[in-house]
Amino acid sequence: MKRTVISLISVFLVCASAYGQKTPGKVSFGVEWGYCAGIYNAHSFVYYDELGSMMADKDKGFQYNPNAYVLADIGFNLTQKAQVAIQCGYEGISRDNDIIPVRLKFSYIPEGLNADGAVLFVAGGAGFHPDRRALGTSVSWLAGGGYHIYAGGRTGIEITASIRATYDSPVVRDKWSGQVISPSKILQDNALFVSANIGAAVFF
Repeated sequence: MKRTVISLISVFLVCASAYGQKTPGKVSFGVEWGYCAGIYNAHSFVYYDELGSMMADKDKGFQYNPNAYVLADIGFNLTQKAQVAIQCGYEGISRDNDIIPVRLKFSYIPEGLNADGAVLFVAGGAGFHPDRRALGTSVSWLAGGGYHIYAGGRTGIEITASIRATYDSPVVRDKWSGQVISPSKILQDNALFVSANIGAAVFF
């Protein structure tokens, strides 16, 4: 089994090399996955509970919350050192709170796409909740960097670290009973989630 996997990877890299180097004006594709550790959150919820009483739930502070993400990229090489891409996938931003992000990402590789070296990037966009009990879409921004490895042809590998800030209107739960509050009973639903992320990506 191990030999089969190694053989398949080798075939993939050979095919990618034969496809040609990354050059300006070329479209690229990628897959990215990683771990995101929630390090800070703040929220302000105001709602009516099941008895009709107005409740306020506000809190902020440093809290650890593990999550993960997986993204697909469609990129366009602006120059030999710069790339813009659209990202979409599935991402956890807090406990029991996942989104489907759609972001625009700009990457800069000082040594060029066809060389090993540092990579810097910024990204921003919207996130859509699979859970329809959430009031609306989220907005997230992230910035980070890492190391770009040129694997030959159009293939590249990146190891990255980043910080992500997400402004969200998540599902609201009663702070005493834990029951989900109906959107019609929510007066205010604001939250900020900040996470530190590490990941790996393969582009071709």
